[in-house]
Amino acid sequence: MSTDTAIRSVRTEMNVPGATMVQLALVNPSQNTFELARTWDSALNRMARVSGTINVSTPPTGSVQLVVRGEVFALPLFGIIDVAAEKARLEKEMSKVDADIKRVDAKLGNPDFV
Repeated sequence: MSTDTAIRSVRTEMNVPGATMVQLALVNPSQNTFELARTWDSALNRMARVSGTINVSTPPTGSVQLVVRGEVFALPLFGIIDVAAEKARLEKEMSKVDADIKRVDAKLGNPDFV
C-alpha cells in the first residue's frame, strides 16, 4: 500500500472532511524515506490532502499513527475529530466483531457442523 492511499484510508475511516488539511508527521524516518518525502512532498500533499510534512522523534499528541513499509507516519487529528464519538464507534465495532467470533466459535464447537 502506498503512503497516500494509507493516509486517504485513515482520513476516510476517521471521517476527516476532505477540505480539512492536516500535517503529516514522519516519525524517525529512515534517510531513504526522508529523501523520498522531500522529493515528492508537493505530490504527496496534493494526493493525500495534507498540508506538508514534518520530521519528529515522537508522534504528536492526539495523532493517528500508521505504518507503511516499516515507516511510521502520524496524522495529528486532535481538535479535528470528535474523540468521544470515534471511541464509541470503535467500541461498537469491537462488540460486533466479538459477537461474530462467538458465533463462529459456537459453530466450530458443534460436532454436527459440517
